[in-house]
Amino acid sequence: MDNLNYAEIWKSTMTHKTASGNPYREKPETAVSYDRSEKIWTDGYARAAAFPVEAEDTVLDIGSGPGVLAIPLAGRVKAVTAVEPSETMVELMLGHAREKGVQNLRVVNCRWEDADLEQLGSFDHVIASYSLNMPDMETALVRMNAVARRQVWLYWFCGVASWERIRMDLSPAVHGREFVPGPKADLLYGMLSDLGISAHVVDLEGTSFDRDFPDMQAAIRDIRGRLEVTTSDWDGLFEEYIRTHHEPLDNGGWRYVDRTHYVCIHWTPVSLRTGIDHDEAQE
Repeated sequence: MDNLNYAEIWKSTMTHKTASGNPYREKPETAVSYDRSEKIWTDGYARAAAFPVEAEDTVLDIGSGPGVLAIPLAGRVKAVTAVEPSETMVELMLGHAREKGVQNLRVVNCRWEDADLEQLGSFDHVIASYSLNMPDMETALVRMNAVARRQVWLYWFCGVASWERIRMDLSPAVHGREFVPGPKADLLYGMLSDLGISAHVVDLEGTSFDRDFPDMQAAIRDIRGRLEVTTSDWDGLFEEYIRTHHEPLDNGGWRYVDRTHYVCIHWTPVSLRTGIDHDEAQE
């Protein structure tokens, strides 16, 4: 049996994901809405508190968003560098840094693929938390490995995510096309194995981003947003879907239950036979 080319499968899946109406694009209003979510900050602070860092460590946070890990980690380590392509996210992160009095945060406003590794330097810990929307993932992983001294940490998804399931179920009727979910952790593990990296996979117990809605109309508005629908034409379909897939609350509201399987993949950096060598990057 032929060996699977995990890197090419990742690229192909990303291409089909985008073509199916599932592109990754950071709209300013989406960034602001994400930043306002209490649950993402609660989760970020909890993960940062449990992160195995020491006071003299340095951390690189790739795709840091508004700083849900970068801000709390800055209070525990010597310095944090955040690489974030969204200007809105950068503005939000810098605002949180000012509010918290964080002075050891450096922000680089660019994509990870475009970051200058020589200018970045090396770090004790390299993190990419739910920010792996990169077509050429193998190169991205090699670059992470090259600038890490102690450990690389990836947070991603195993299996179809709950929000993807909603769009898979409803997109054919609403948009007339199938919705393709993004590539998952199995491909990451396969790519790392092909590179000669022995990675550890850890289930994130208790990680969930449920959402409660006070009434049916609020739940319908959420579904509209997820499918980028701006009219009420499909509200009947959405209401039926909510009644069969959400949980009813005693107060008459509805709960979206996040059943996504979240995982952390981490490894100790090694020297690779690639154009971007770990040992050379550390010099």
